[in-house]
Amino acid sequence: MSELQDPTPSPGTLAVGQELDCELLVVGGGLAGVCTALAAARHGAQVILVQDRPVLGGNSSSEIRVAPVGADVHRFRSARETGTVEELFLEARARIYGGEQTRNGEPYALWDLILKEKVEAEPTIRLFLNCRAVDIETAATSDSAGYTTRIAAVLAVQTSTEKVYRFRPKLVVDATGDGSIAFRAGAPYRMGREARREFDEWRAPEEPDQEKLGSSMMFSARDAGRPVPFTPPPWAYRFPTEESLANRNHRRINSGYWWIEWGGHLDTIADNETIRDELTKGILGVWDHIKNHCIHKDESANFYLDWVGQIPGKRESRRFEGDYILTQRDVEEQRVFPDQVAYGGWPIDLHPSRGILQTNVEPCDNPQLPGLYSIPFRCLYSRAVSNLFLTGRTISVTHAAFGSTRVQKTGAVAGQAVGTASVFCLAAGLAPREWAAESERLTELQQALLRDGCYLIGLRNEDSADLAPTATAAASSEATMVQLVPADGTGALPLTTTRVQAFIWSGGRLDAVQLLLANSGDAPTSVHLELKPSRHLHDFEPCNALSTHNVTLAPGNRTWVSLPVGQELAPGCYFVQAEPEDPMGSAAWAHSPEEPVGTQAAEWAAEACGAGGVPGLWHMTRGGLLFRLQPSSLPYGPANVLSGVTRPVSAANVWISDPTAGVPSSEHPQWLELDFGQTVRLDQVELTFDSNLDLPFREPKEAPITTLVRDYRLLAQPASGAPWEDVLAESGNYQRRRVHRLEDRAVRRLRLEVTATNGAPVARVAEVRAYPSAP
Repeated sequence: MSELQDPTPSPGTLAVGQELDCELLVVGGGLAGVCTALAAARHGAQVILVQDRPVLGGNSSSEIRVAPVGADVHRFRSARETGTVEELFLEARARIYGGEQTRNGEPYALWDLILKEKVEAEPTIRLFLNCRAVDIETAATSDSAGYTTRIAAVLAVQTSTEKVYRFRPKLVVDATGDGSIAFRAGAPYRMGREARREFDEWRAPEEPDQEKLGSSMMFSARDAGRPVPFTPPPWAYRFPTEESLANRNHRRINSGYWWIEWGGHLDTIADNETIRDELTKGILGVWDHIKNHCIHKDESANFYLDWVGQIPGKRESRRFEGDYILTQRDVEEQRVFPDQVAYGGWPIDLHPSRGILQTNVEPCDNPQLPGLYSIPFRCLYSRAVSNLFLTGRTISVTHAAFGSTRVQKTGAVAGQAVGTASVFCLAAGLAPREWAAESERLTELQQALLRDGCYLIGLRNEDSADLAPTATAAASSEATMVQLVPADGTGALPLTTTRVQAFIWSGGRLDAVQLLLANSGDAPTSVHLELKPSRHLHDFEPCNALSTHNVTLAPGNRTWVSLPVGQELAPGCYFVQAEPEDPMGSAAWAHSPEEPVGTQAAEWAAEACGAGGVPGLWHMTRGGLLFRLQPSSLPYGPANVLSGVTRPVSAANVWISDPTAGVPSSEHPQWLELDFGQTVRLDQVELTFDSNLDLPFREPKEAPITTLVRDYRLLAQPASGAPWEDVLAESGNYQRRRVHRLEDRAVRRLRLEVTATNGAPVARVAEVRAYPSAP
């Protein structure tokens, strides 16, 4: 770093007060930028993080209050983003009480501070708040990768101090949302909608246009405990009837609403001030409706506005071109790219550009996707500027695909990928395209992301440095599936369409599958049953049945019916399918809100649009359809912690202790043990606990997740027959991933003793890694 004297600036110039060198400059402090900076710093990079607001968090911050969402929101179980973003949310959940970050407009005290605390805890990150990048300097370059331009410096003004900085980075990440840095660098970009023919996207218009997703602003309201009037200003919009807010749910009056949206027909950058003013009119008009015109206005009599946002939460502006442009077809067809580094699962969520003023149409069109999709590394860097990475809303996608990738948690996992990749590029002295030219390097990046807690579709731990897979796992006890599947349900789902229930089979002879069915009619009705194999818990594609059976249900109460199997089946994922003889009949399948690990229910939605706009799609459903296996499956054994996957996919991939063995305690711990077969020297152990990725999105977001291990001990036996040695004891844990140094300890057997959870009656551990030396 070189410091200049504080010169008296000449009129019309910006006098640079400090010039700072760094390895990685991250511009933009939303969740994508924060996760980028944290990932890079934790892998050893010298990072500068520049944010133009006084707080971090971007759209999720206290200034805007858009609830962060991701792949898990629309019925996908085991789809929640992990890695750094999970760490942040688990931290907030354990420390913030009384708020719901899953509600737009809700205050979420401490969230901004937690993000700042995490960033400032990293010694190699320098954080500059209230600091806006206003210009860049470029340099010509010529290399074998075909680049002609690189960013040499970024000029920024810290408005709170009047300081002017010139940052001179080796690599730059544009996490600004609008792509301000990439735009100034001349990187090719797109705005608006592509024509249908360009990428064969059925949801695209026939001709290209400049229509975009609009921006939203939020509000929050509080109960005064007495009647409070509201008189709108004369310039507020008027919504005097329920029809004037058709299709826009406003029963929850504490905060909202994502559908107070406008401005997608304008330039969402150049016209941002106009958009803010129009959204303010919209918020006050909606509140006037709630207070004075709504058919439920009596419920809001005591409520008053206590906050009205004044920064539009922006959905869409510029999208920059990388070496690949992700399309609607990639998303809907769940394409898995060889250079995948992140994933998504939010629907292709497109809105009318004029938002709240287009009350004649639905405020959104977001049919559920058939499954998760991958995001390739080639979408995360500029195709024209050699040292420029992209993350968050700036990545290389079409407008249609952007309808899914734009959400904050998807941006966060892409950010972690970019931050990690930047360190590899720095070490090799290569631009992103050059670095990624060798598949071995991409494999190294993917393995690093998995180690840091991320999920990548179809990939597992193949880290040759990890000694845990060479060990044999044992445990004090293990649960069976019959112990987790409820014996009775609280309701039943009608068999007016085909329904399926997936499960993990541990292998061996399966005699039969039983289903709890009911007939509420006054005449017998028939149901056709089939058992089929599948690739994973979300896969219900047509295939040959292993067993079929027709059952006739007599009128009356629920009955367990049996589908005979009588076959030796390999370990893996299977599903039982129930198809009614009469879709208008009275058959139903008993249902419970409980969701055993390694199961998934779904229904056939004949009218939904699948890939290519073809009707018909399997819709995942929450809860479980009741079934029993004879004999029971044993999918939760200790070997799961060595599977290399840390969430249920085609196996349960978690050790769960036997519920009948008792709640883990100091007196009666549940333990997991690795036997290496010989004495090895370990320097680091990495634990992944189960943060219950099946939690419903709207589940209250406070207090540690109950399935997480709270208190535990690590013990080591240095040689066969030697006494056990205490290694460490931890209490009060609420995180999913924990890393512990063992300081080059001799270990023949390693034992994890769980002495308390955060409320669950069983111990749950997803992965154990053991390294002979620190990374």
